Amino acid sequence: PFRRGANDEVCRAYCAMSSDEFAGVNARQRWANWRTIPKNIDGVLPNRPLAVIDLCCGIGDSTEVLAWYAPPGSEILGLEYNHDFATRAATRRYCHDSGRATAVAFRAQSVLEEFCGADGVRIPDASVDLVNSSGAVGCHFDPPATTILAREVVRTLRPGGIALIDSGSHGTDARTVVDIFGALGCEHVKESRSCALDRYVQVCLRRPS
Repeated sequence: PFRRGANDEVCRAYCAMSSDEFAGVNARQRWANWRTIPKNIDGVLPNRPLAVIDLCCGIGDSTEVLAWYAPPGSEILGLEYNHDFATRAATRRYCHDSGRATAVAFRAQSVLEEFCGADGVRIPDASVDLVNSSGAVGCHFDPPATTILAREVVRTLRPGGIALIDSGSHGTDARTVVDIFGALGCEHVKESRSCALDRYVQVCLRRPS
């Protein structure tokens, strides 16, 4: 049931998995993250410390990529439904490609609720530079759920902020992701795949300035 579009079933399967089991299931996604995220952020982010949110971050695989590529001094918040996964993610060390440690914190919560920081305080409006989702929306979120998620992403993004949202036929496809965010005023900037045969696409969208 983990590879299902029905979000309730996915949540139950998620909670039944150990972090080691998830690491095995997520190996393909981990490989893809190192290829899709760098392509999508190339040329679209300011060269200054960024506030970043990593949605459905699992055990921190996508967070690791964001920490590597975000400018030095950036701060990353990982949001993850499974408390055990978030706890394991918090034990890892996250570094920029310079070797400098990146400030990372985690919170266990549903991303279909208001985004909160690790301290439980609601993330302020227009305070985030980059929101990332890798391997969640395209596998597990139907369009109504993606619409709820998109509203919260757009609420928290600064004007000109970037959202990287994965898409796929089992969850919400790329065209529907673009349409949902477009209805909220976001511009479709580009999209990327890990390789030519990858059926999952990560879409890059910008909140208008």
